[in-house]
Amino acid sequence: MKPRRKKQAISRVAIICMLLFASACETDPLEKNRPKGNPELKLENLSFSDLSKNNAVLQKLTDLQSEESGALRARSVNIKNYGYNIDTENAIRISKGEFHTITFRIISEPGSSRIENLILVSDGKEYTAYIAEYFLSDKERELLASGIQPKNLAPTTLLEIKTQSKFNIGGNGSNCVRVAIITKNYCDDKNGNRITDKGDNDGRCASNWTKEEYTVLFINKGCLSSGGIGHGPTTGNGNTGGVSVGPGNGGGGDGSPGREDTGTGSITESGNNLITTPVLPDRNNMRNHIKELNRITNRTEVKDKIEELHRAVRTARMELGAEFFIEDYNDESVEYRVEVERPQYAGIDFGPVYEHSIVRIHMHHSPGLEPIFSSEDTDGMGYYYKRKKEHEAPDAENITSILVSDLGIFALRVTDPRKAKNFANKISDENFKDNFNLKYYEDVRIKAVRDCNCILPNIEYDKLLSDYLIDFLKEHTTGLTLFSATLDADGNYKWAIHTKYN
Repeated sequence: MKPRRKKQAISRVAIICMLLFASACETDPLEKNRPKGNPELKLENLSFSDLSKNNAVLQKLTDLQSEESGALRARSVNIKNYGYNIDTENAIRISKGEFHTITFRIISEPGSSRIENLILVSDGKEYTAYIAEYFLSDKERELLASGIQPKNLAPTTLLEIKTQSKFNIGGNGSNCVRVAIITKNYCDDKNGNRITDKGDNDGRCASNWTKEEYTVLFINKGCLSSGGIGHGPTTGNGNTGGVSVGPGNGGGGDGSPGREDTGTGSITESGNNLITTPVLPDRNNMRNHIKELNRITNRTEVKDKIEELHRAVRTARMELGAEFFIEDYNDESVEYRVEVERPQYAGIDFGPVYEHSIVRIHMHHSPGLEPIFSSEDTDGMGYYYKRKKEHEAPDAENITSILVSDLGIFALRVTDPRKAKNFANKISDENFKDNFNLKYYEDVRIKAVRDCNCILPNIEYDKLLSDYLIDFLKEHTTGLTLFSATLDADGNYKWAIHTKYN
């Protein structure tokens, strides 16, 4: 009779799995060893529009932002006393029952080894703010540059903003962190927006199905403050040894995940703990900036102007340009207004910066002008940004400078507002500006000639120019990043961060 009972039990399990296949028999790693009734962990990507629905979040961001930031806006908020700008368009909310945290990326220069996040921890009524600091190894930076998010990252320090209490997580403090890996599915809708793929076959997904893994960290602050008691992250997948999937107090021998609410130094949903995930720079073509460049340059009026300039690169003997203005910040369907600038042999005088200016385009004719952004173009972009900020324009972080040349189509965007602001203030000093132009000549043009050792014109020289321009932008902490465009099969512009960054 025992074999029969066993067979019947197995059959019942099989039937249950067939009925509850989607939810019960394919559990996520954190489901293992969870006490019955313990709510599951949820991870959500939030835009500024999502955040705007939470008054407590808006109040906390308002409390944190510097006075000079003006009204709370999408895309970036400056944190007072720190000079940090946080990306408010790509927050991640992690929740477990009523307990939740929201993590933001603090904007830094592409390729930086130092990464910081702002973490808001909810007690149900208001939020406590922390800054987590990470340092990436050369290998992790290489992974990030190729669009791969490094796994198992843990912060080196954790700073509570209100009390200025700083916890060191390295050394013994690493024993106070548990690690879990969460996988989420994404796709693009018909408008090219990245959305969560829920697998519900409702037609929302149109293309670009992808999976992304998130390293979820459970940090015990009580453990940190008491010198690192408790057990550190173990390894493996639950049966092979190594980092355990799921938080807990597994002893490291077989990597078995521990319960989330048991053991010395365990992680629970108390005010003494927080849950976060490293929100790293979006190096997968810097998705937000590329999305904006694709949207702006594929508007009919802008695209027509770019193509007109591109046709004139080898026939015109004057530098041509135009500036576009948006009439209504809240209505992108309204046609951009254009102002065509007076042509000159070398240089475009765009005149004063207006509040509603959105994109400046100019052309370097060939032969005659270098096929990359000049030093004057670069400090002009700094001035452009400064004046937009002085106008308190809500789209100041969304301005674009586009160059059309024989080498291709390029764009400068503000990717680090804090550095761009400092750079813009410096170029108001004529001595700094003169030295900046001289250094550009030495570090970009002369260096390209020397390293190419070729007879001009030469495509190798042109490519060296763009590489050295990127080095120059980073060395002088301009807060600007260089992008380049190609045409797809449908004749639409497709932008990417310049390959030099990778």
